[in-house]
Amino acid sequence: MVLGSGQSSWQADIYEPAWRFPLPVLFAVIATLVNWEWTGSGQFALTLFCMAAFSWTWAAALWAERYSDRLTGLLAGLGGAVLLALIFRLDLVVPTVLAGAPADPRAAVTLSHGVLTVALALTPALAPYLAPGASQSAFWQYNHKWVVGALAACLGAAFAFAGAASVIGTTSLLIELPAPSWLYGNVRMVCLFLVMPWIWLALAPTDFGEETKTGANQEFTSRAIGLLVIYILIPVTFALSAVLAAYVVKSMVTGTFWTARLGTSSLAYGAGVIAVMLMAYPQREQHALVRLFWRAWPFMLIAPTILIVPLLWVRIAEYGWTPSRFYHAVFAVWMAGVMAVGLVMRGNEDLRLILGSLTVLLAVTAFGPWGVGDVSSRSQYNRLQELLTAKGLLIDGRWRGSSSARARFWAASCSSAARRR
Repeated sequence: MVLGSGQSSWQADIYEPAWRFPLPVLFAVIATLVNWEWTGSGQFALTLFCMAAFSWTWAAALWAERYSDRLTGLLAGLGGAVLLALIFRLDLVVPTVLAGAPADPRAAVTLSHGVLTVALALTPALAPYLAPGASQSAFWQYNHKWVVGALAACLGAAFAFAGAASVIGTTSLLIELPAPSWLYGNVRMVCLFLVMPWIWLALAPTDFGEETKTGANQEFTSRAIGLLVIYILIPVTFALSAVLAAYVVKSMVTGTFWTARLGTSSLAYGAGVIAVMLMAYPQREQHALVRLFWRAWPFMLIAPTILIVPLLWVRIAEYGWTPSRFYHAVFAVWMAGVMAVGLVMRGNEDLRLILGSLTVLLAVTAFGPWGVGDVSSRSQYNRLQELLTAKGLLIDGRWRGSSSARARFWAASCSSAARRR
């Protein structure tokens, strides 16, 4: 963006987000105003909406900038924000926030809203590269800068809060009056909901065709990531793969599985392999160890995929679906899909499929009868009904036990659920 000749470059950096991304800035400002003074749970729903709308409108603006269609980007951003307002039931949330009243129970924030917000948070990473045949190297370089921008925004917001708090504290000592606690809270909200997204928007890449650099041409952050990948992450990943493969062989021989935490560990390992693969992309042809890892990474996902299926099956068969088990299954499906992409597209992996498939899975499972809320509630309701019927406390859908028996049953059930979650 080019401003007037009398304005300096630092002024351009400050003003640029408002011109380049007006809708995301608007939702950042709204989120700041909403959280200026906490009055009720309705603010959380409105804040979550602002975060989702911020991500969606930013993605629409990036897409429009990439394909030189600003008007369409604005219309897509506004249309998506209106749809999100309907999903979050702002018609019920906003009046309660303005009145400082308790939130309407019909507009309660659910896990599905949070999952949708997370899914939309990934869309700015994909938006400029939705066209077929987009450069994988440019996609990686763009997301490298996007993530570095996010980290810089977090640090900038933290420094801004620390600096402002220091000024307030020092001033209070100078005038010998204690600073009110609400002042620190307001500064924290401004830094979190306005300063941080503003810095992130200001650092958003503008060159969508820039390719990754290798060798001596690498910038500092790319070189630092490359050294971390080559000398630490890849050796550790190979070692963990050997241990996990040995455990799979042992389990197949003995016929026993340690179900308590192995499912989460397997998914964490699989996500780690995928993350290391993405970070290693620029060096895949530059170093012998990275070349070996690049050929082997799809096979390294076989062991955790094999483990997670029987582990989930055992837990769900015994205790039913819960939100955590549901998303264990979702991430297992995603991990298996990434493995399939790596095995089928050897040497021609489309990095967009990895991030895009996760975004779609999270968005799809946030709603409907197949979503996390409905599946979990139906499963636990049916399980509770079976338990009550088996104990003779429920007959033909009617409660037959005494009030004391009911109390004892609920106490035992809640304690058991807490242990087996």
